[in-house]
Amino acid sequence: MAKQYTEEQKVEIVLAALRNESSKAELCRQRGIAPMSLEAWIKRFLEAGKAGLRSQRTDNGESALDAVRKENAALKHELAERELDIRILKKVTGQL
Repeated sequence: MAKQYTEEQKVEIVLAALRNESSKAELCRQRGIAPMSLEAWIKRFLEAGKAGLRSQRTDNGESALDAVRKENAALKHELAERELDIRILKKVTGQL
């Protein structure tokens, strides 16, 4: 099973790679990281900072993207409910 790295460990490793403290190959060998993983971490770090290195899975196993999509759908539903409430209140008060 592959070793799981914390967000802080990933940041430390990525920063070491970006500072060219040693070659990426040497860094991967020292830390037991696949070169493709390191490249992915660097890309995610450059795109989203520390947040890009957070675990891609939540506690229940769903992906972070799926969790955001689910939350987005719930918020859209809530917004639609509030807009309907506003329309009803306006109609009742004669403002529509």
